[in-house]
Amino acid sequence: MTGLEDHIRIVKQRFNHAYMGYTEMFTMLNEQVGCGHVAEVGIGLLDTAIWTAPLIASRKGHLYLIDSFKGRITPGCYDWYADVNDDDRLSFTIEAMTPYAEHVTIIRADLTTAEGCQIVDDAIPAASLSMVMLDAAHDVASVIRDHALMLPKVKLDGMIAVHDWDEDPGHRGVKDAVQAIRGQELVGVKERRDGMQLGQHGGTAFWTRS
Repeated sequence: MTGLEDHIRIVKQRFNHAYMGYTEMFTMLNEQVGCGHVAEVGIGLLDTAIWTAPLIASRKGHLYLIDSFKGRITPGCYDWYADVNDDDRLSFTIEAMTPYAEHVTIIRADLTTAEGCQIVDDAIPAASLSMVMLDAAHDVASVIRDHALMLPKVKLDGMIAVHDWDEDPGHRGVKDAVQAIRGQELVGVKERRDGMQLGQHGGTAFWTRS
């Protein structure tokens, strides 16, 4: 597997070019909700955590990284990753987060199972999160399930964000799930409807819990 330092360099280069909006979105949202405790469901190969862990640690917050560490990352995202097994990905995550260990909890849980959902439910107190980011499976049922599991963990006025809310045909399930959750399409940036803050930034839908 590509070394940790090489991977971090590759990810940061990738963000600096094509995905800078994603990083700016996290910085913006963390500032808006005062950082605090944040959870990410579906961590890939730490695209986001590489940026958010030091930010959250510097503000004495806490980051929960939730993933099954099963299966493969989307083909084409990480061509070198094809032969990496699940335990290696978990080991990679632990190593990368070691500098921030006091502020990061890695939760290995398969949310397609009742046991996995219970692991997450036990690990994160209710109404404790300033923000949750959903970026795991992108089919409608999975996004709705992950949202239902994590919503009680978000405090009032905390932020819910769903990545890959965009026009990619492979992400249609995300848009349909958000519409089902919200009861409407999200359009524009920072629109306010029904007293909720809605918007889209860097391919991510977000709104506040009220």
